Amino acid sequence: WGLAEFLGDLEGLEGNEMYAITPIWHIVVPEGHYPGAVMPAPGTAVLELTGMVSIYTDGCEEPVHHLRLDLDRDGWNLMRIIRRHLCHDGIPVYPTAIYATAHLPYPYPLVTKDRLAPAARVANREVGVPLVGYAVAPNEEVIYLNIVGHKTAVRSIWATLNGRAGNTVRLSAPPDAYCRAYSSSNYVTYSDTVADGLARLVIVDRRAVDKAVDSEAYLIAPTTADLDLDRAFAARLDATLPLPILPEWGSVLRAEGEKNRLVKPCRFGGDVGLALAIVPDVGRWQALIEGLVQSGELTW
Repeated sequence: WGLAEFLGDLEGLEGNEMYAITPIWHIVVPEGHYPGAVMPAPGTAVLELTGMVSIYTDGCEEPVHHLRLDLDRDGWNLMRIIRRHLCHDGIPVYPTAIYATAHLPYPYPLVTKDRLAPAARVANREVGVPLVGYAVAPNEEVIYLNIVGHKTAVRSIWATLNGRAGNTVRLSAPPDAYCRAYSSSNYVTYSDTVADGLARLVIVDRRAVDKAVDSEAYLIAPTTADLDLDRAFAARLDATLPLPILPEWGSVLRAEGEKNRLVKPCRFGGDVGLALAIVPDVGRWQALIEGLVQSGELTW
């Protein structure tokens, strides 16, 4: 409770050999009387993306204390750091849980296993930029990126992906998506300015947006859109096959396609809610659709 001080900060304590004979902590003698012992009340901590932390005692709707963390430095073990801050500030609350919140939508978890999740990023050999969302095909090609950063850094990532096919970028998206992905060199882009010197760039493989695709097609659905995924799947399948695909067939064909490995899941995260790859095997799709029509599961 603020009555001990780390001795390593004092002058004259140099070298690891001193720790064998010198106490690491010493007692601080306060002015007046020592404070009485207080049993801390159980509580919770609410972490903002900005680093502000609000402390609540159990059963209380108003915070009893606020503090700020340096997320780049203090994020390795949040609970331990927050408890230490409260001890130093003389606040007798012992948090037993951490909740994360953000005023702005943030597509990645802020806290995982009591630790601050590292920022999602995509990088080439020169620079790295924050990653809002991504989708990677089963063959490890980048099919969607949503990035924000300084204009020169964003342009560097785009130059890598817009170069020859096979150029690579590294994705780091918590809690468990860490991979190297390849360029298809077949993209359409959307960009806007976020602030002075900052830009947002959305990179989408053309096979996810073109009305006619002569190879595999992709369905990429955002997390925030009010979208009928089955009808969207039917539209992407219709772009792939020379056969007419009705919108109301989407649910059945998606389920049967996944069962017959004609529809494969892609790796995705952030602002992407679903990403699928559609295998362009016309013969197998035709046989599947004919069988479903004959069985009555698909009707005209």
